[in-house]
Amino acid sequence: MQIKDELGLKWPQPLSTSSRKQDPKKFCHFHKDHGHYTDECRDLKEIILELIQRGKLQKFLKRDHHPRTRTNDKSHDDAKDDENDDITFSKRDASGIKQPHDDPLVIVLEIEGFNTRKILIDNESSVDIMYITAYQQLRLNLKRLRPFKSPLFSFSGDRIYPKGIILLLVTAGTHPTQVTKHVDFLIVDCPLSYNFILGRLTLNRLKAITSTYCLKVKFSTPNGIGQICKDQHLARKCYQVVLASRENHAWMVEEETKKPAQELEDVNLVEEDATKVPKVGAELDSNLKEKIVEFLKQNLDIYAWTHEDMPGIDNKVIEHKLNVDPTKNPIQ
Repeated sequence: MQIKDELGLKWPQPLSTSSRKQDPKKFCHFHKDHGHYTDECRDLKEIILELIQRGKLQKFLKRDHHPRTRTNDKSHDDAKDDENDDITFSKRDASGIKQPHDDPLVIVLEIEGFNTRKILIDNESSVDIMYITAYQQLRLNLKRLRPFKSPLFSFSGDRIYPKGIILLLVTAGTHPTQVTKHVDFLIVDCPLSYNFILGRLTLNRLKAITSTYCLKVKFSTPNGIGQICKDQHLARKCYQVVLASRENHAWMVEEETKKPAQELEDVNLVEEDATKVPKVGAELDSNLKEKIVEFLKQNLDIYAWTHEDMPGIDNKVIEHKLNVDPTKNPIQ
């Protein structure tokens, strides 16, 4: 095989099929075992496809080769129809995945021109997160960081305030079935095993469909269905650290619920005295409003309507001081 010396090519274990069922005339150079020919090996085809998606094996590809070849007479409108191709997952998509598993979906994306690993796909997170270590490693310009004042909270009740928000260029998939989007990431300064978290917001913008069983993400592009494959070994390492440290990674923005201000109306407690006019809720029940007004009228003498009505309070309680030079004369 011409690709035998390529980095990233993982050699499999010998076939487990009984020697009685194997065809001795057929030999697979990939499995180094009998039973089928090398060019019929499904495991090898899956690994080659994955290597191509990761930008490998380019020297073995023809320059005019594209996974989905188009005829020159295809119209622009026909090209757009490929975005409506059905996204499906089959047994072949799960090929190479060690089963059974409950591993998280961890992928590699191109962010700001760099192939970035340890990106967690999390459908439970309503925001896209970038952890401070990844921000520092990318050495991004501080001027690109925008303020973000709302806190984030997790399902366990933890609350943190992001360092800011930054717009980054994200490319998913490989040419020609790839898409590029600008994504707002919240910068979070807390320890975590991942570099980024991609939440529902960006997954929906990408029109992405995830399969945790196949550990794969698929999405529509103008040139067909793009996909991002797993990094199962790295996912397991990260997951073990997450379990040991009890890290939180499903974050949501805490939105303040502001009650609408209730309309108020003036209540004249003493006729021809504009200084004793408190306000009560305009939408109060009429019976309750009458009781409140009557109570105020009966207790007019206990309320302080002006500063002069509050004698005897120590100046330390209500007195304001200005930090000025006592040797200077005050000027109004």
